[in-house]
Amino acid sequence: MFITAIEQSFPRPELIDGDHELRAAATDAPYRTLMYRNELLTVGGVPAWVLTVLGAVLVTAAAALSASRWRRRRPVPPPPVTVPPPLA
Repeated sequence: MFITAIEQSFPRPELIDGDHELRAAATDAPYRTLMYRNELLTVGGVPAWVLTVLGAVLVTAAAALSASRWRRRRPVPPPPVTVPPPLA
C-alpha cells in the first residue's frame, strides 16, 4: 500500500481532457519528491514580460523618431558652381 497526495490548480479546467492515473511502480526503488512551483514574475502587479515588451517598443519608437529627426536636420549641400566659358 502507498499514499499519494497531489495538490494542483487548473486555471483553465476546460482544457483538461483526461484523468490522472496513479499506479504502483515496477520496483521498490527509492525516489525523490519533486515539487515544482511556478509563479509569474510581476513588478507592481504587472507581469514582467509585459514591461519588457513595452520597453522594447518604446526604445524602438524613440530610435525611429530620433533617426527621422536627424535626417530632416542634415544640411543639403548647394549645387556646384560652374563658370561658363569666355565668349570669344
